[in-house]
Amino acid sequence: MKKDMNLKRRQFLKTLGVSVVTLQVIPVLLKKASAQMNSPEFNCGAELNILSGPSAYAPLPGHFHYLNIETAIFKNPPTQGVKIMTSIAYLHQHQVILSQEQLLKVAQGDTITVEDSVKDHHYEIKLC
Repeated sequence: MKKDMNLKRRQFLKTLGVSVVTLQVIPVLLKKASAQMNSPEFNCGAELNILSGPSAYAPLPGHFHYLNIETAIFKNPPTQGVKIMTSIAYLHQHQVILSQEQLLKVAQGDTITVEDSVKDHHYEIKLC
């Protein structure tokens, strides 16, 4: 009986230790991935690949989405703007709406910050 109790306690402490280490490492890895994904080398090309800010509503450590925008859209933005769906994370995705005015600002070299339709994530959009 006592051996069984010690084994359960040891297994609990081992699981607890792994959980604590995991919770400390994940934010560091996410921050590093975010910096790499938002570097100019990653964003330049026929498509902008923008990593969102963390979720405003999700519990720690949160989650992120990618917003992929074809760079050609900035050359001749439609008058009605564009609606773009983000990548899927945790079995859901969001819609981001960019107006013609916002697209023109980015085309002129400005950086804009937009939110998705439910105001859960933000995206900083700029050309390289």
